[in-house]
Amino acid sequence: MSFDWTKLRNPILADDVYSLKDPCLAFHAGSFYLFYSAFYDEDRSKVIGRSTRDFVTFSDPIFMWGHGDEGWCAPDLARIDETWVLTYQRWNPRGANETYKQLFFSTSTDLIQWGPHEELASEITAGERGIDPAIAKHGDKIYLMWKEWQTPQIAVGSALGPTGWTRLGQPFERWAENAQFIRIDDRWHLMVTAHPPFMQCLIPMEGTGDDEAHWTNWGTWKELDVPLQEGFNDTVRANASALGDFRDRDGYFYRVFCSSFEPLSHSNMGYTLGIARSRDLTRWEFPPGD
Repeated sequence: MSFDWTKLRNPILADDVYSLKDPCLAFHAGSFYLFYSAFYDEDRSKVIGRSTRDFVTFSDPIFMWGHGDEGWCAPDLARIDETWVLTYQRWNPRGANETYKQLFFSTSTDLIQWGPHEELASEITAGERGIDPAIAKHGDKIYLMWKEWQTPQIAVGSALGPTGWTRLGQPFERWAENAQFIRIDDRWHLMVTAHPPFMQCLIPMEGTGDDEAHWTNWGTWKELDVPLQEGFNDTVRANASALGDFRDRDGYFYRVFCSSFEPLSHSNMGYTLGIARSRDLTRWEFPPGD
């Protein structure tokens, strides 16, 4: 992994049609892969994937999922054995009941060719509003976090798909969304967006993950700061962050996130995507490029 940090500037990705949100990130076969929600009005969203080697030049979309009344958003990426799994939610069309929002996934071996949209845990989410799915595999089990209405939930299953899931309950009492499971120094953590508005927090698991009870037992919330850059994130500093641990490659954690320079909106450039990096998850820096 090699690119020139000094040539980067925020936002790293913006669009004159879409408001970009909910990014997730992976590095594979010499490229970074970035997946995100693209809202083009308050009621319409796609999930888009792109690749880049340097965060300056991005590929044409690998895919753009969603058209007409078929909308998708809130992607999160996980590695399950040798397979990449992108989880996301269905976005309800105008006039649809909020319970139309349900959880889905697609799989890939190369982050380029993707399988069909498949239901995720629908046996336990049907009839309820479900958003922001994230998964992790530990041992022979898969753990799922999502937000049901405004309450975070955890479930466990033996395989991906609509059935075979058991609810474990709430991971904590606080409100949180846009979850990501990430393993840091052999310990599971959760990355979430929390209150106060758009506070980005990293939470260590209280346990190894070997017991199902560990997945609803999380420790002290650490707020991850992000610098202020006037004209880029002076209205919403950071929202819906995704964390990548690339210390084995260049010594840094990288965080991609959405920010806003105007009053909050999902429409028409309300959000753009930025990047920051840190060696210790405490001191964060923006790219210095002009």
